[in-house]
Amino acid sequence: MTTILTQGAPDGSFHEFAVLPDTITRDGAERPIVLANDELKRAFEKYIKWLVELRINTIPHKHYRSLNPNAPLFVDDNLKPFTVQNRGESISPHAMNRLLDQLIKNAGLWDAGVRRLSLVRTCVIESYKAGMSTNDIMITTGFSDDSISKILAMDYTAFSPIAEWFIKRKATKQKRLESFKLRRKWMI
Repeated sequence: MTTILTQGAPDGSFHEFAVLPDTITRDGAERPIVLANDELKRAFEKYIKWLVELRINTIPHKHYRSLNPNAPLFVDDNLKPFTVQNRGESISPHAMNRLLDQLIKNAGLWDAGVRRLSLVRTCVIESYKAGMSTNDIMITTGFSDDSISKILAMDYTAFSPIAEWFIKRKATKQKRLESFKLRRKWMI
């Protein structure tokens, strides 16, 4: 379950920036989300238009295209907000998690080891590869710097200093062999 506080401007235009409120995020801190991908923005615009057409989570106001900015954004197949589970002071989107697990199974990925957490790890790795700093990833995911470092280290072929050392060592060794071949050619 997510609520987007700033998904639209009063004139009905769509923002590329959203804020998830502290009541639903990991570690109880607001999370800014940047919707920079054009395909993702179009999907959100289409989804919001669909919500407004069916009058789901709407209010009689021009603000946010009549979409209630404080209502849950995502709805289930019954057009109702996803149910949540209270875990002490935090809220867990239990029904949405079950649906995501089912979607992974339906796609045939569950038996290949894909889980929700592996999707989160992929998000962290791809965000880092796209140029996001670990601070930005910390803000948007709610993970600690240590957790992000561990996730990135798991992608050892791309980010591990040890892997880089072996790759550089192999390249250096190859360059040295090429150099020796040239020198040998002139020595004979």
